[in-house]
Amino acid sequence: MSNAQEVVSSLLSQVASLVKKMTDDEWKRLVAGEITIDLVKREESKKTTASRNKDNSLGEREIKALVSRLRATDEREEGLVLLDEFSLTKPSLELIARYIDVPVSQRDNMETLREKIIEATIGYRLRSMAIQGRTDQHFSRSRDSVETKAT
Repeated sequence: MSNAQEVVSSLLSQVASLVKKMTDDEWKRLVAGEITIDLVKREESKKTTASRNKDNSLGEREIKALVSRLRATDEREEGLVLLDEFSLTKPSLELIARYIDVPVSQRDNMETLREKIIEATIGYRLRSMAIQGRTDQHFSRSRDSVETKAT
């Protein structure tokens, strides 16, 4: 989704939320044109901007290294422990998810983001192996041979 689409989607969500909170009388007055909904742009404070920049301090190099470690992990639990070691914030988890092309919603909480990241880096392989009837031992050996061929 493009930035413009995200902005419009967010705007419409806010309008829908406002409409849901309206009383029946307010709704009737809105429909009759007696009252209007005005959109007013508020300037973002410097404090908010500074805290946003601090949250996004995870650089591309760190994200790439973490994703590589996750992809080399063979168990979901190990991946969750690895994510815990980094003490990641929600914005950092969102950056990682976007880096690996996982859809992110503003409604996603930290646990949901962690699960999506684990599923995209580890879970899909485990599911594929189960479908193919392969064991972890077979997977580890085949991965090692692929790494040897690649070097």
